[in-house]
Amino acid sequence: MNDSEARSRIRTQGTGEPAAGAPVVYEAFAKLNLGLWILGKRRDGYHEILTVYQSIDLSDELVFEDAPDGVIEVGSDRPDVPSGPANLAFQAAALLRDECDGRAGGVRVRIRKRIPSGAGLGGGSSDAAATLVALNERWALGLEAAVLERLGARIGSDVPFFVRGGTQAGRGRGEILEPLRALENAAFLLVLPDLQISTPWAFARAKIGLTRSGSAFSMVKLGIQDGDLRRLGAALGNDLEAAVAAEYPVIEEIHSFLESRGCAGVAMTGSGSGVFGVLGSLDQARAVRAEMSGKGWTAFLVRPSATGNRRLERAAGARGGPA
Repeated sequence: MNDSEARSRIRTQGTGEPAAGAPVVYEAFAKLNLGLWILGKRRDGYHEILTVYQSIDLSDELVFEDAPDGVIEVGSDRPDVPSGPANLAFQAAALLRDECDGRAGGVRVRIRKRIPSGAGLGGGSSDAAATLVALNERWALGLEAAVLERLGARIGSDVPFFVRGGTQAGRGRGEILEPLRALENAAFLLVLPDLQISTPWAFARAKIGLTRSGSAFSMVKLGIQDGDLRRLGAALGNDLEAAVAAEYPVIEEIHSFLESRGCAGVAMTGSGSGVFGVLGSLDQARAVRAEMSGKGWTAFLVRPSATGNRRLERAAGARGGPA
């Protein structure tokens, strides 16, 4: 199965409900980590972290169509995206079906991938969250947002964030969320080398020691609260970045490039390979992007999004665009 589209949010957006059986399109937004600090290894094998999540307007699209009861099919327009149980959207649909036995139907999901994989942007988790939101509506399950977030945490640590979206502080595995003031006065230049990073690989190589995690986490939140990009940028950090850059020096090369161009702050997002610079406007981001010619990197000009997903009235392309 090929092609796709999607978007989602707990509250339905748009005018009215779709006709019964009509395909529904949801958009699922990517995220940046405005700081990621590792506090230690947990007994369950995960890591205890502090982070600040920010939804951005780079998105996948998912189209949901009816299928016979109990049938789940997932396809994508990219051959490297799994179509079966390895796909997080498939897992989300199966989990919701199993949890709501007798009330769920069947579904075909077509995913149009625009969020790069292996870049620390959470595309698979965002698709899973969009699937939970969309099928909760499509199957008329009536589950509260908190229930969808708890289900999402069983799929992946950052799926609860994508159910909620916007600007959120994250604790625990990243699933314990604290809403923050919307970040509205920022633009980001997101730069990707030709490189995909495995999240387990990055965490396995992270050196857990003394960090400025608590104070930096607080300063990022304060910068967001005050709308102070310089304060936010000065506190950015990612405890995974040094380990990833040691293996892949291009991460440090991109970091240094953005830093030298006057970004308020620069950091790797998630487990990489994406590195972003914080700027005050898209015009500033465009000016920096113009200096990247010939470096072989891909750049996206992105803005904060207030939601993790939403329903579309019709199919549309992802809003963030590569250089």
